[in-house]
Amino acid sequence: MKLRNLALSMALLAGAALSSQAMATQTVLTFADTSESVLFNFDFDTGAITLGPSAGNGDLTAIVGGTSFADTSFTLTDAGGGDLNFTTPGTSIFGATAFGVEAGILTIDSPANAAGIPLLQATFDSALFLSPFSVSASDVAFNNVAFSGEALNILGGEGATSENESFSFSLANFQFVLSEDEESIQSFSAQLIFAPTAATATASFTSSADITASPVPVPAALPLMFSGLLGGLLFGRRKAAA
Repeated sequence: MKLRNLALSMALLAGAALSSQAMATQTVLTFADTSESVLFNFDFDTGAITLGPSAGNGDLTAIVGGTSFADTSFTLTDAGGGDLNFTTPGTSIFGATAFGVEAGILTIDSPANAAGIPLLQATFDSALFLSPFSVSASDVAFNNVAFSGEALNILGGEGATSENESFSFSLANFQFVLSEDEESIQSFSAQLIFAPTAATATASFTSSADITASPVPVPAALPLMFSGLLGGLLFGRRKAAA
């Protein structure tokens, strides 16, 4: 019985060495303080939403597992790598204008990342972009998200995978952009009601996932060691019985 238990323990040990190590949900990547970074532009006439200058010019600092990556930029493109289109607004949800967003790709990278792959890349099927220009903040939530990139390797080891991925932007600091005519009208009469045609916004960014480390390989000599040890025990038991 003792020999059988020992053999079972060895088998369990070998299986544990081969198994993947599942981890709890954790933050994948965030940006450091973005309160001064213009990440989105809004055109009220056309309904267009575009990335602001801070998104693409390396103004951001990404943080992955406590490591900072300076001069970070990000892009939002459609599935083919072109401009991501936002549908013309037409839905109001609790005073906010809702923009439908088509399937696309978020790519975040930094010159400090030397891995040869993006720091984080996320594909998504759709999103709902709420733009409440009369309040202080709103979320941009993306649906059916899948992650890849060096951030997973940093957090879970080379070859790590992820599940239950999510990311979102939390918009803040809306600033109306006035044309010269609108500025003149505003200075002419503070009582006159006018409708600005554009605005900008900052945004914080969060992302999370269940990250699973890649399987731990068993050294080639380990099965031989187990076989030799088990064979020795069997030989010793038979010799003692004789």
